[in-house]
Amino acid sequence: MANLGWNGTQFITEDIIDTSGNSWLSSTDLATDSSKLQLVQDQSINDSNDNKLIEFTATGSAVNNIKIVNQATGSSPSIDLNGSDSNIGLDITLKGTGTFDLLNSEDGAMGAILKLYQDSASPAMSDVTGFVQFEGNNASSARKGYAGIGGGVFDSTAGAEAGLLVFVGADGTGSAISSSVGVMGLMFRDSTDATLSLGSFGGGDHGTLSAEGNLILQSDSSTGGVKVYKGFGDKSPNYVTSGAISLQSWSDKLDPGAAGTAFTLADGFDGQVKKFTTHQSDTSYTAVITPANFRDGTSFTMGDNSSADLQFTNSKWNLIGYHNKVSIDAIAIQRKGKGSDIASANDVTLSATHRYWDITGTTQVNRIASAGWEAGAEGYLQFDGVVTVKDNQAAGGGFATILITGSQDYTSAAGSILKIIYDGTSFKAYGVFAE
Repeated sequence: MANLGWNGTQFITEDIIDTSGNSWLSSTDLATDSSKLQLVQDQSINDSNDNKLIEFTATGSAVNNIKIVNQATGSSPSIDLNGSDSNIGLDITLKGTGTFDLLNSEDGAMGAILKLYQDSASPAMSDVTGFVQFEGNNASSARKGYAGIGGGVFDSTAGAEAGLLVFVGADGTGSAISSSVGVMGLMFRDSTDATLSLGSFGGGDHGTLSAEGNLILQSDSSTGGVKVYKGFGDKSPNYVTSGAISLQSWSDKLDPGAAGTAFTLADGFDGQVKKFTTHQSDTSYTAVITPANFRDGTSFTMGDNSSADLQFTNSKWNLIGYHNKVSIDAIAIQRKGKGSDIASANDVTLSATHRYWDITGTTQVNRIASAGWEAGAEGYLQFDGVVTVKDNQAAGGGFATILITGSQDYTSAAGSILKIIYDGTSFKAYGVFAE
């Protein structure tokens, strides 16, 4: 109790004392220019029945504190942590077998919600936006983490956001558990299906998804069943008409609307595999895919009814497989089918996307143009008549030497076939088939 008076500048009184005569509040701390209400010693705020509501305990060297902020209509009050430390946490100590309860008295379908929000200015794939860690003591009474549940970003593209849950546990080696390495993960792909992946979600020291050793169980909303996959992937292709290709999908169907339609592909995670197929209404339409980092060149082009497989390793996308009309930086790497008939000439140019040609006429053939040929590409020449193909003629002007088995000229008969393979410098001719 105390008698308080106001002199126009500050309260003037004796100290406020409790019922036992102990000083509780210093009147000097009620000055109008003061920003604090200081408790002289450890005390509590009590209710009207003198029961404790809040109890305060001081730390002599304290630098961190709690700040309670009220808000206007439409916003929630907040509890902020302030102090001189850069990183400040909040410890809540329960007593005995007490529990920490969040109560929502709303009668609707949704109950209490606990949100873990990472306010990042640069969200990226594999960011862990929140993590719940379960800890306990070991046999030596040392505090250790035993398990955890993490939530994170799979795709942060605006309008196409996708997330994942990772379940982790102590590995039996004494190492600390990590929110970036999991033994089981749940990826949310769309509004109806989800993917459960069992295996390694680690990736060296960068904590990204890994394709190695995963067993994927994926729900199938169309059948109500579960499909099983080995490795990382989505069961259905992502349909793309142009522009950026999502890293979320494993398989992508590209549908360019014109010749040279541009597509881009950002860097993935180490071990990630992307599969592309083309589907277009006009066979002259092509898809030009430009990865951010491409080990084999700058870009690759896919014609109609083609496919290509890429894998991201050592910070670059690598072309690991292809079929039909695929070229790198406009150089064909896959040839298929019969090209237009070619008139025999001293220097012959073969079409860039085919592997079989009918050679008409009887003019001697000395060299073949090397443009559009990749080392290892092969083809077949079928002759309509008698044509001499010269061995080891000097290369020049974009035309490569033909080296024939046995180092001798080859003279065809009508219907005979000569197989050629380009070694990066010259054409090797072998496997002669005669009618």
